[in-house]
Amino acid sequence: MNYWNQEIVPHLGKNGVEYVGEVNDQQKNVLLGSAAALVVPIEWEEPFGIVFAEALACGTAVICSPRGALPEFIENGIHGFHIHSVEEGIQAIAKLSTISRHACREHAEQRLSVHIATDRYLKLYDQCLQSTHPKFQGLTLRDRGYRGTENHLLH
Repeated sequence: MNYWNQEIVPHLGKNGVEYVGEVNDQQKNVLLGSAAALVVPIEWEEPFGIVFAEALACGTAVICSPRGALPEFIENGIHGFHIHSVEEGIQAIAKLSTISRHACREHAEQRLSVHIATDRYLKLYDQCLQSTHPKFQGLTLRDRGYRGTENHLLH
């Protein structure tokens, strides 16, 4: 609570800094979709942050530290910017007009849609089965009756 009171509260209501509080998914989509960028200068090795995917799905660029999986997901200069300092963050904000909101949304659709995720899981399961069970070598889950994205159903 000390951090909040000492570091955050003094900035509220100044220079466009506003505390919104907790939001539901619909409100979050509106906030992310109307934001110029999502700025998250993380200080840990993020394996995958859903907020980054949510921002891109809303067509919003991401300004972040290039840590963990983020460099693989956020292409510097394409879907946002990788920053190492406050100064670089300021420069990134100044360059936001070079980022296409459409490209951000398209990237999220190509990497994270249900159909893409389903296909990737099926391929991973196939690899696991074939590497651990000799009787499954040469057969895929689809060969065994599992359907993927073309039917939008798995059973």
